[in-house]
Amino acid sequence: MCSRQFIINNTIMLAKLQTFARPSQQAFFLPSSQFHTPTLMQLQCYQFGNLQQRINRRLRRYRQDKIQAESSFNKNEVLSVFYSKKGQQVTAAPTGDQATVQAAQVFDFKKELTCKDAIMRIKELSKERKFKESVEAIIRLSVDPRQGDQNIRGTCVLPAGTGKQIKVCVFADADMQEKVMEAGADVFGTDDLLKQLAEGKADFDKLIATQEQMQALKPLARVLGPKGLMPNVKSGTLVKAEELLETVRLSKQGQIEFRVNEHADIMVKIGLREFQEDQLFSNFDAFARALVKKKPESIKGKYFVRGYLKTSMGPPVKLDLSQYQKLTQE
Repeated sequence: MCSRQFIINNTIMLAKLQTFARPSQQAFFLPSSQFHTPTLMQLQCYQFGNLQQRINRRLRRYRQDKIQAESSFNKNEVLSVFYSKKGQQVTAAPTGDQATVQAAQVFDFKKELTCKDAIMRIKELSKERKFKESVEAIIRLSVDPRQGDQNIRGTCVLPAGTGKQIKVCVFADADMQEKVMEAGADVFGTDDLLKQLAEGKADFDKLIATQEQMQALKPLARVLGPKGLMPNVKSGTLVKAEELLETVRLSKQGQIEFRVNEHADIMVKIGLREFQEDQLFSNFDAFARALVKKKPESIKGKYFVRGYLKTSMGPPVKLDLSQYQKLTQE
């Protein structure tokens, strides 16, 4: 019994070697006459295995060719196709003797809308949530963030506010504590607060400091930096003593900070979905005009590449930024 199984195994092994050998070498791998011929069932199993392997290899090659052919797909186009199937225009409810409701029309996400129309559209496309949904603006600029003069960064005061009550901490001289608290500050920096910051405890959203207080805050750069709380001149949180009170008032009124990322995109929150349309428009207009003022002199031609408006959980709507592009040429 053992010898028969040994002969069958050797025959199958030689058949495998003969299959992968070149025609000139196949004669060397032919089974000897002393070996028994394998049964029909064994040959069928072996041939089925080879056939399945060939099918798998062909499928892998097909998938690789398909991936290489589609490797240059546009992410925005894929998203627009996805949302075009999902997003639908909300029609008005029937009034009076109206018997039927008009059929919902699929919205064209490639179409550019003015800011006011885009605000109306994002409210229609996104349903009401159980939480306060934010409205976000995404703008791409034709800048190279690796260049020092093109690393766009600054602050902007939103006329209608952000819809969020921020907690402001101020580090200044002790004689200014009463005036700073009257201006709207929530926390005043002390030695005990410095010890809490060294332990990683920061119970506030924004930190403003005068230049004289930076010696005490520099050792905490590794703690404050990752949290975005380290005072900085470009972000408007490191100011002179005479500008401190005004900076605190602006921060409580709705001052936001914007900065271009490595892809030349800027994304900020311009308010909440529950805001009125005029309020959202005034906030976006103030933000866009702040970007116009930050245009570097080295940028020639088009400054605004494209822009979008969206809610936190809704699809983006493309913006027409031609009116702000004209402001950069004046």
